[in-house]
Amino acid sequence: MRGNGCSRFLPPTGIFVRGDVTCSDDAKWAVRAARENFGLLDVYNAGIIRPQTVRTFAEENWDRVMAVNVKSINLMCRDLPASSIRCPAGAW
Repeated sequence: MRGNGCSRFLPPTGIFVRGDVTCSDDAKWAVRAARENFGLLDVYNAGIIRPQTVRTFAEENWDRVMAVNVKSINLMCRDLPASSIRCPAGAW
């Protein structure tokens, strides 16, 4: 699902921010929007999969999976002061 169609699944207090979490500028913009609306942030990891075997896994698919599943978390958290991150119960 892409775009504002996703917003119908948000809770009433949620916001929709369009961007690419693997892009540093988009990640900063999303974090800024979230902090302005909510203050503290719960940091969760969302990810993608490409179900393939090691032998058939194309390099570009591997790069995309790693960018979305790993790099994006770093980009989303790197500029946050520690005081603005709240660790959800059971996350550590």
